[in-house]
Amino acid sequence: MNAPARRFGLRPGMTVADARAILPQLQLQPHDVEADARALLALGHWCRRYTPSPALDPPDGLLLDVTGCAHLFGGEQALCVDLAHRLEALGFRPRIGIADGPLAARAWTRFGAGGVLSAEHRDAALRALPLAALDLDPALLADLLRLGFRRIGELAELPRSALRRRFGPLLGARLDALLGDGEEPFRPLLEPPDFSLRRDFPEPVERRADIEIALADMLAELETGLVRAGRGARKLVLRLFDPLGEMREITLALGTPLRRAQDLHGLFRLRLERSAVGQGVETLVLDAIETVPLPARQAGLLRREMAEELARLLESLRQRLGADRVLRLHPVASHVPERAMRLVDATLPVSDADWPVIARRPLALLAPSPRIAALAPVPDGPPVAILRSGRRERIVQAGEPERILPEWWREEDRGARVRDFHLVVTEAGARLWVCREGAFGDREPPVWRLVGLFD
Repeated sequence: MNAPARRFGLRPGMTVADARAILPQLQLQPHDVEADARALLALGHWCRRYTPSPALDPPDGLLLDVTGCAHLFGGEQALCVDLAHRLEALGFRPRIGIADGPLAARAWTRFGAGGVLSAEHRDAALRALPLAALDLDPALLADLLRLGFRRIGELAELPRSALRRRFGPLLGARLDALLGDGEEPFRPLLEPPDFSLRRDFPEPVERRADIEIALADMLAELETGLVRAGRGARKLVLRLFDPLGEMREITLALGTPLRRAQDLHGLFRLRLERSAVGQGVETLVLDAIETVPLPARQAGLLRREMAEELARLLESLRQRLGADRVLRLHPVASHVPERAMRLVDATLPVSDADWPVIARRPLALLAPSPRIAALAPVPDGPPVAILRSGRRERIVQAGEPERILPEWWREEDRGARVRDFHLVVTEAGARLWVCREGAFGDREPPVWRLVGLFD
């Protein structure tokens, strides 16, 4: 319900008939619960400008762990003022409170006066709150109200053992968490990043070059921290906040762990080139979401340098083309040529031991393999001429046949025919891999196919 409707005397919970009797021109819209949830999630991520650990308090609240962050905004009171101004500019009417502990902050903001609750007034202020501030099950809350309890302090005076016997363990645990003798679980949207860096600009920056300079400084600081910790980054997230409250996020998912600032800066530049600056950027936040051990290695070895160069090349291609487009072949335990390889992420580790010793195979397999006509003087021998694409090609050289049987344990291979493969060289110099499906004397005549190209 918006403010104009309230000014006419409407209140949440009225029936539609009562509301229209008061305000005939009332406009109604169905409540989109999913849209509210998406908006709350987006607002939670937006609040990362104040803390790396925001959490949701559905359906309409947020919990921000500002421990160690408030001084960046001039103190807790200044942080509340800044947050309120920004939320109001986005069209919200916020209630903001700060207290020691998530349950205390929630209770003080939703059911108390809000603002900063000082330590000396904390206990008395929380005890004066209504029982609803404990966020209890509605049935339990109704039982307590029916017994005459109205304020938290009235329950806090009773022995915990008596409360546990009468109402179960939850009530006592909530009281302890609220009044400071227990802990309330706090579940942020994401686990805190391994490394987090932040840059605030005095004025919104509109030039991409200035953003890249600030990012280079942040990456150099990140490299120092990663080297000191003996780790490399696998996933980095750069968040750009503008003055209007919009947040753009650039995620760098790396197949190979990296930590050199120069390498990471080059990868981010590829993404920044496609990101509009818009109204400018007033805050940069760089989080290393995922890091892995990456011990220092001896420099100067040719093989290591080549491997690092290859890793940088692959990451550049991944960021420019997409991770699903930078692939390599990986062997599969199958003697059927079409199944002997599969495409995997090019950054996955590979060793010579992965590759079996197999017969020579063409660089390119044709799928599906086109049918060709072949002339063979000996029924089971290699062809001396083939006809493909309407052209007759004479074979000047042919290798020994390689017989490959179907994999009978596969459902799709049941009923498949034996294949004999030949490496042949045509008069024009083309090296082809052809096969004959079936054998002479079978119920169905054999079929020749062009399977692959060696050149």
